[in-house]
Order: sequence, then structure tokens, then C-alpha cells
Amino acid sequence: MFLTLPDNVIEWEKINDDPVRPGLSFTWRKRMGPIFLRGTIDDPEAIVCTAMLPGVPTNMQDIVNFKYGEHEDTIVCAYTVWSYKPRAGRKIIFDLREWTMDNKYDRLVTLSPQTDMAHKFHINNGAWLLRENKDSRNYEYDLQQLSLVF
Repeated sequence: MFLTLPDNVIEWEKINDDPVRPGLSFTWRKRMGPIFLRGTIDDPEAIVCTAMLPGVPTNMQDIVNFKYGEHEDTIVCAYTVWSYKPRAGRKIIFDLREWTMDNKYDRLVTLSPQTDMAHKFHINNGAWLLRENKDSRNYEYDLQQLSLVF
């Protein structure tokens, strides 16, 4: 089951398990955009934190700058994803892709670390390298292709 963390949740200990961006507070993440999970709140299989933005960020500061600008949000940016069960990370990215299309956003991009693991994860899940930044990489998922079978 793919769901959005409910707005009435004000603390969630699972956020502390984030291996990509462990320093980000739960409150900050909730302000930037929806937190999605696959599974249940008590036993998630995977988690992805997102920001709805008007542009593609090159770093975390860009997310803040874009978020508080005066532009229409047309891009879903996944800035961290992690899983607790095999293949759940892949499944939540596909779920997020479907959610992005269903909610009429134009693009699904990532703000990813410059690691081999992140590169292999996104490339193996159908994304392409959009841009190499000073301290990050952006990958983009095609919203027009047929859903991949997993």
C-alpha cells in the first residue's frame, strides 16, 4: 500500500532511519512536501521524502529557495528514499511516478548523492542522469513511458 504520511502526524521515529539525509528534521521535511511510504505507518517497507517545486534543485538550499518563491510547482523532487525490505525502494519510486502523473505534475526528478549506489538505483529503475552538480546529481523519471513491470 502506497500512502501519504497524514498531516496530523507531528513526530515519526522512522525519519531517524534516513541514511541519505539524516540531519533533516521531521518538521522541515513536512514543510517541504509530502512524505510517502509503502506499507503501514508502524511497519513501512520504504519511505520517500519529496518537495513540490517550480525548478530542478542542485542542492538542499535550492529546495528551500524554490519552495518559498512565487512560482507554480510543476516538479516533484524526491530528495531522499530508503527501504526496509528488498525491492521496496524500487516499488515506492514507481508508486511515486504514478502519483506524480495522477496529480498532473510535469516532471519527477531526484536530488541524489554522488554515489555509485544512488546511480545504480535510479538507472536500474528507469531514470536517466539529468545533471551532475557540484555535490549532487539529478535523475529524471519518464512520465510518458509505460509502467515498468517489477
